[in-house]
Amino acid sequence: MTSLAHIDTSALLAGVWAVPDLTYLLHEGQVAARAAFRAAKRRVFVEAMSRRWGKSWKNATLAVEGALTRADAIVLYATPTQKMARTIIEPHLRQILADAPASL
Repeated sequence: MTSLAHIDTSALLAGVWAVPDLTYLLHEGQVAARAAFRAAKRRVFVEAMSRRWGKSWKNATLAVEGALTRADAIVLYATPTQKMARTIIEPHLRQILADAPASL
């Protein structure tokens, strides 16, 4: 059995945040949905997934990647109500950004 204790995980995380590629935060289905979204040629992309699948988490991760792609990026995230943004998306963003390097 190989030990991974010698690997500097902070350097690995800094690398994926620099790309940015935050797929390490997603489950297999979310990674596939992310790839389909990125490959889509249309401006409208429809996802039909059940509740609790992780759509908000995946989309918050995509939003962070989009914001990191360009210094002048403006990323819009719409929810039906302001309360939903505050209670669902804001905690997701805090949790996603907890792994970000201090320089970000």
